[in-house]
Amino acid sequence: MKIGNSILGLLLIPGLSFAQATVTITRESLDTYGFDKPDPVPITAENPKIAPYFKFYDYQLASSPKDWTVVTLENPYVKVMVLPEV
Repeated sequence: MKIGNSILGLLLIPGLSFAQATVTITRESLDTYGFDKPDPVPITAENPKIAPYFKFYDYQLASSPKDWTVVTLENPYVKVMVLPEV
């Protein structure tokens, strides 16, 4: 009940308005460093606290452009960009 009253109080403060947020989905080309040669033994053999992910031993030293899906959440104060494919 106290939380509801606090939120109601914030809404009644003159001059306080909440900005409208927008969500957009686009394709953007970003510089990407690739990787290769996964170790066939999951990393849990070294550390059992880590989920069974593979260790990669070969990384590219030069970047190359790659198209990614970018989900952007934006209001006048904050812009958050998420790459769901990563």
